[in-house]
Amino acid sequence: MAPSARADPRAPTAPDRWRDLRAFGVLVGVGAAALPWLPEVGVTCPLRRVTGVPCPFCGMTTGTIEALNGDLVASVAANPAALVLTAAMAWAWLRLLPWPRRSRAPGARTGAAPLPLPVRVAPWVALGVLWIFQLARYDFV
Repeated sequence: MAPSARADPRAPTAPDRWRDLRAFGVLVGVGAAALPWLPEVGVTCPLRRVTGVPCPFCGMTTGTIEALNGDLVASVAANPAALVLTAAMAWAWLRLLPWPRRSRAPGARTGAAPLPLPVRVAPWVALGVLWIFQLARYDFV
């Protein structure tokens, strides 16, 4: 009997990944829509609350709200990654719209190639840079 063309039948397919991203976008949108009616308590960072040291994501809520309000300078001042998050949310929402689909060229590869090393390392470098930014912002450096 010939082996299956797909290595792991439990591995998520591309539509499953997009469904997860869309679900995240919907949740963020619902949260953003409910924000005006929520009390002004704010989100407390658990790491900062316990240790006093800010995490790389401190200021993300404030930065995202500022970006959605159009104040990009205040957004970057709170957390530069907030602009990336806001762009990712907008992109996820745009993917929900019923765009016409392009068909694949005959013989086009459908499997994803492994990511090159710089692409795999970049998020970790960005996380370190964000943490240094937050430590400098709160005068820990």
